[in-house]
Amino acid sequence: MEDRKNQQYNPYTGDDSSNPPQTNCAPYYISTILYVFIAPIAALIVLMCAATTIFPIILELPISSSIFESILEFIFRYLPPVLVALAMFYYAHFYIGKYKADKPNSLFGIYLPVFIFLGWQLFITVIFTLFLYDVFYHEDIIYAILSLNFYGSMFYPDWTSVITYSWLYNLCILGGFVAGERLAFRKTKVMRKPFRIKYVSFVLICSVAMLLICEVSSFYKRINIIKRDPEQEGYGFAYENGYSSTDLEPYYVENDKNILAKLDMPSTFMVSEPTEMPVLDGAEAAYPIYSAFAKACYKDIGKIQNYAKQNQHQKYEDPDAVMPIKFSNTIIAFKDLVNGDTDIFFGAKPSPEQQKLALEAGKGLVMTPIGKEAFIFFVNSENPVDGLTSDQIRNIYSGEINNWKEIGGANERILAFQRPENSGSQTMMEYFMGKTPLKEPLQIEYIGSMSGLVTETASYQNRSSAIGYSFRYFAYIMIKDLKDSDHI
Repeated sequence: MEDRKNQQYNPYTGDDSSNPPQTNCAPYYISTILYVFIAPIAALIVLMCAATTIFPIILELPISSSIFESILEFIFRYLPPVLVALAMFYYAHFYIGKYKADKPNSLFGIYLPVFIFLGWQLFITVIFTLFLYDVFYHEDIIYAILSLNFYGSMFYPDWTSVITYSWLYNLCILGGFVAGERLAFRKTKVMRKPFRIKYVSFVLICSVAMLLICEVSSFYKRINIIKRDPEQEGYGFAYENGYSSTDLEPYYVENDKNILAKLDMPSTFMVSEPTEMPVLDGAEAAYPIYSAFAKACYKDIGKIQNYAKQNQHQKYEDPDAVMPIKFSNTIIAFKDLVNGDTDIFFGAKPSPEQQKLALEAGKGLVMTPIGKEAFIFFVNSENPVDGLTSDQIRNIYSGEINNWKEIGGANERILAFQRPENSGSQTMMEYFMGKTPLKEPLQIEYIGSMSGLVTETASYQNRSSAIGYSFRYFAYIMIKDLKDSDHI
């Protein structure tokens, strides 16, 4: 009896033997590896092809846009994992249970192709997350190409990360294969050498630990690294060829429905010749000011500006294609002023570095105050703190105060957003700080545009822990229609 227990059933000969004969399992390994890697991609391609046929039919149905979006979400986000799991189930059940071909004598051999797939996924996850995440802008696409997990990498929902969702997708692949193999075993009763629990447990624990490390690292990088598409023009913003974070069209002089400030009577100062009109440029927040100035003092500026925009690529051939009103934001506009490409710069006082730039170029700056504007600080509307003194703000931005509870708020870390050096609002912030040095901002506290700063402060992880600054007109008027700005 004891010898009988130690013997193993050989499914290929029908005999009991402790040393079953070696068989050629290469076709099984090759076909299964190819299937595991290719089946998810093939299922996604089939689904997308089917969707192109279904979508026109769905669009003809009398359904609301929210229902249509729910249908799309179901088709592309939740249906593919189910289809892939079913595909793996039927493959394992058919090949292992019915197809008469040589198969491994051990469970490890049966699952080896799936382990190779999951091992590759784990290797790419670790390498990409720890070493390559901040190298690429389109990290999801790069991860999809390297891991061959196109669905899990590109269709993950907002509530999770690409790593978590990719591995949930991988679990569907594994789950489908396991279910098919177990059903095949129950039908055929073929006994194979079992897994060694201690080895399986060790590999499983190490894999889960590595995935947790990758997820934590990915989460930290997501909240601390702000990326910009390198293919976008300017600074990657949505307007003015990438230079403006706000739609300036309501302030265009050529816009018949512009909302520019207007004089009660005709201006006594008027420039008629386009070539004699001083070229204006400046800060984003100052655009409505110098655009209104040009509207009042430059004859037919609407027609001139419109013609210039339509023919700006011919400006060296067409002398009439001059553009008196430019916008390239504070930093570039000031450099253009020093270089002679701009005649008048509108904005806050220049920073020490900008003054040094003019001095080194041998240019003298003539600074003329034309008005006063409030420099304001804001927090999310959920923040219980309803007022701060100037000293408290300086202590926050110097790093002396780091938690809202120190100034009567909730027990949350303060996210003190800053702007790039030499921008108008950052220069004013440095002026406000006086001799108190600004702390080095974390990347998540560093927003490239004023509206970006406002939006991130208002909506960052739905918490009331952020604080930012801007000019009052910009924050209250120019971005009043911006998403989340009403939560300030």
